[in-house]
Amino acid sequence: MISEPANSILVIIVCIIGALHFGGILATSKKSPALAWMKTKHPYFPKVFVVLLVLVALTKIAGFF
Repeated sequence: MISEPANSILVIIVCIIGALHFGGILATSKKSPALAWMKTKHPYFPKVFVVLLVLVALTKIAGFF
């Protein structure tokens, strides 16, 4: 089991990486066929994912204080 502070830090890191990926900032997101398909079929889904991931990360950060 991971201790609670380490678990929160891990969740924050994963949320930030996910937001960067779905936002199209990471190099891997430019090569991702699934993300390209998602952008053509439902262009607003990546933006929704970015907002949700940022909200989760901010909630976890606010929980530290």
